[in-house]
Amino acid sequence: MNNSVYHLKKILKKSALLKKINAILSGLKLEKNYDKIFGHVTPIINSLSDDKYNELKCKAIEKITKNQKPRIIWVGANYEQDYSGFVQALSRIGDVTVFTRNSGSYGLEAPVIRESIIFDKERQKNSDRLYSIFEELGGSQGVDVVMGQMWSTLVDPAVLDKIRSTGVVVINVAMDDKLPVHWKTDSRGRLAGAIGLADSVDLTLNTSKQAVSLYAERGLPCIYWPLASDGGVFVPAESKKYDVVFIGSNYGVRAKVISDLLSAGIDVKAFGPGFPSGLLGPEESAKIFGEAKIVLGIGFVGYSQRISTLKLRDFDAMFTGALYITSRNEDLEEIFFEGEHIAYYDSTQHLISLIKYYLEHDEERKRIARSALKNANAHHRWDSRIEDIFNFLGVKFEQ
Repeated sequence: MNNSVYHLKKILKKSALLKKINAILSGLKLEKNYDKIFGHVTPIINSLSDDKYNELKCKAIEKITKNQKPRIIWVGANYEQDYSGFVQALSRIGDVTVFTRNSGSYGLEAPVIRESIIFDKERQKNSDRLYSIFEELGGSQGVDVVMGQMWSTLVDPAVLDKIRSTGVVVINVAMDDKLPVHWKTDSRGRLAGAIGLADSVDLTLNTSKQAVSLYAERGLPCIYWPLASDGGVFVPAESKKYDVVFIGSNYGVRAKVISDLLSAGIDVKAFGPGFPSGLLGPEESAKIFGEAKIVLGIGFVGYSQRISTLKLRDFDAMFTGALYITSRNEDLEEIFFEGEHIAYYDSTQHLISLIKYYLEHDEERKRIARSALKNANAHHRWDSRIEDIFNFLGVKFEQ
């Protein structure tokens, strides 16, 4: 019996070691691929030439009737993400038809097992469904804008070309362009991500200034468009029942960070796919955030602890009356200022020190949280972010 336990422990230790080695190698591979794609770029916020911009504005102004609600098809990817404030805000500005699959479920259809770069079967289903919805609404007579978070893996650029040729304005949102996987090509030379659709849309809204630069290199229309949140969904609770919360999928380095915090005696609660709670709805997530003293951010891409990307959580947390502490991210530092709206950590040990400090210094924590909430309400609401798009297109709405 004792011998069996010894061998079992030995196997587990070996397994843990293999997992650690795999994580390190995965992180190094990701960083190598990232540097290959982004290593030479200078961040910019707008890739359009004056002529292209004027053409786009003329099309938008002609198509979208001034001072009336634009008629929009929204093609979403994730219900919990999109209904945490974005779709609600879009519906306040436009008359929105939400894309659903033939089954009635939300979002683009995707394969369970992803064995290729382009998923042709699901791509065809999604494209046929999108055009069917477009026709059901009367085509260009009933639709002004098609907008979505779409990738070439799941949507055929040909269907967007077809819709765009009718005069409808087609806009894509690229939230994940800092992930190297979205810049892959298949054996037929087809690009995988939002970049694979960029020549078939009127405008790509990108959360990465570095990515905007790559669109510019290809002569593709793209502007920097940071994320936002909704102060009607994310609100501070009257009492704070959690010391520290993290909400997000359990992948990459996240489990290790959570484990290290627990080992340091910090009472952190983790929620989301891969954690015991499983997937949370948008209302549950907002409630938990509102009841937290500190919201934890882990902005790393995969197993890399060098590459970060903007997350919706970065903006949601600002509305909750909690102190948001996240991994240092130069893109985020341009938006939220350290010690005024947010706290950044440079290592897990630094994170542990920050959490302990701010749990012991209530007034300082609350001061930053109040400042963050005020700033978020003034500058980072989805309503304003969506209005910014239409203002950029030259379309103004009555207030």
